[in-house]
Amino acid sequence: MRDSAPTGGIGMRREMGGAAVALLALAPTACRPGAEPAPGASRPVVVREVVVPPPASCCADVERGLLVQLNAARTDPTGYARQLESRLPYFRGALFQRPTDRIARETREGAAAVREAVSALRATPPRPALRRSEGMSRAAADHVRDQGPRGAVGHDGRDGSTTGSRVNRYGTWGVRLTESISYGPATAHDVIADLLIDDGVPNRGHRRNLLDPDVRVAGVACGAHGRFGVMCVIDLAGDYTEKQ
Repeated sequence: MRDSAPTGGIGMRREMGGAAVALLALAPTACRPGAEPAPGASRPVVVREVVVPPPASCCADVERGLLVQLNAARTDPTGYARQLESRLPYFRGALFQRPTDRIARETREGAAAVREAVSALRATPPRPALRRSEGMSRAAADHVRDQGPRGAVGHDGRDGSTTGSRVNRYGTWGVRLTESISYGPATAHDVIADLLIDDGVPNRGHRRNLLDPDVRVAGVACGAHGRFGVMCVIDLAGDYTEKQ
């Protein structure tokens, strides 16, 4: 079953068996350095709360692999397309389940979204690899610590913080700033693959964020989430000056 329709850059879908998977993206924006990014898509529609225990390995392994997977997709999009293509045999209509998956996931678009992502990646020229920013990663971790225990979703913090204000705590960003958040996927590969496929998100905002040719710096953080098990925050910027 499905609990919400995607709006703008936000998508949600439910796995068979009750666990929900959600992906959120702040729309890319080009602003003057230090400015707030433009508002993202509208607020996510909150689904029925389901507590999903995080895996035993949560979440350091996911976090460590996230930038590796993202840079693999950016520097070799054709090779990453082949990885996504390997998912196609495991669709039964809208249901996706690999032999290693405990439950089947109900997607919105089925294999069609994967095929579209494969075509898009094959048409994408290689992008520069991203360097990790300590300050931006601390900003991403702040959001994980804020949302995870509460099972919250979205880009705004409980303290009223935004993507821009969190990133500016630890430095100054320039050129462009975007944020993508994944809730549910429990491996680095699945986080990046799901964001690239962007099932149910008409504007493919997450994919645009991850493959943006104008970004050079990344902050990543993952942690346990009270409703979806695991959450990962990916902040990307065209430039970033760390506070001394």
